Amino acid sequence: MRSPTFLLVGLTSLVTAINSLSADVLISEVMTSNMDTLQAADGSSPDWFELHNDGAESVNLAGYFLTDDPDDLSKWEVPAADLAANGYLVIFASGDDLRDPAGELATNFKLKKWGRIPRPSRA
Repeated sequence: MRSPTFLLVGLTSLVTAINSLSADVLISEVMTSNMDTLQAADGSSPDWFELHNDGAESVNLAGYFLTDDPDDLSKWEVPAADLAANGYLVIFASGDDLRDPAGELATNFKLKKWGRIPRPSRA
């Protein structure tokens, strides 16, 4: 069994801590203060971020967790879905907690709109 994979999204840090089985999955884009760049199915414009599989093979996202709290690394579990090679996946940070891999995904937390988000780094 592989160890859990954590993607941490926060006000002052944007960190991906990933193991060797999933080193190709990155947070490729983050949108805070979303006004109209992308809308959710309900017509709202929540903040969002995008995962990108930069690898040559599909990656199953089972065991990935997203969080905005460094003290709670398993705050929102990404559903077990395949992210195709060179594929992208948008996840809204609306607080709505939507986990259906066949539908829209949304974390159980919202992104903070203030502060600087540095470039991703690997732990």
